Amino acid sequence: EIAEVGVDPLRAGFVHLVDKDVSGLMVVAKIARAFESLKRQFQDRTTYKEYIALVYGVLSKDHDVIEMKIARSKARGRMVARPVSQEGKEAKTEYEVIERLKNLTLVKVILHTGRTHQIRVHLRAMNYPIVGDKLYKKSHMKNIRPIELDRIFLHSYKLRIRLMDGTEKTFVEPLPNELQLILKRLSV
Repeated sequence: EIAEVGVDPLRAGFVHLVDKDVSGLMVVAKIARAFESLKRQFQDRTTYKEYIALVYGVLSKDHDVIEMKIARSKARGRMVARPVSQEGKEAKTEYEVIERLKNLTLVKVILHTGRTHQIRVHLRAMNYPIVGDKLYKKSHMKNIRPIELDRIFLHSYKLRIRLMDGTEKTFVEPLPNELQLILKRLSV
């Protein structure tokens, strides 16, 4: 039904994706007109995207905004965060602490832009890598024992878009059971 929607037959209908090993909400359009409307909303940054992440380390601020450019590293091939004065694409990530645990912080993350691996890159640049992230992990973390997880503790939790009739709709997807169980074990 969606085979002809969009420009890439391998991603027919997909407007908004999440990284591999990340759970949560994605947007898929069933018709071309909806695809174009939704694509424009993401390009114009009129959508609202909220994630939940568990990071290593204890964030000192309850709320902050990270504004660093993101570019592909020539040496490693992955994305890196750079100061605003350097080359790269503008990226803005806001976070709010949900709960501080021993050597970990559970955060709500709001994306104001949508760059490749943005949340992962920004939090790693601030020295708070996401639990389970094998690509942007730190090789050594002082006084922190890594949590074994075969996925990233990052979840696309809330998404607000404008429907074809002009009304706004908010979608919420609770944390999957596997992530809830980790939090429950850590809180004991």
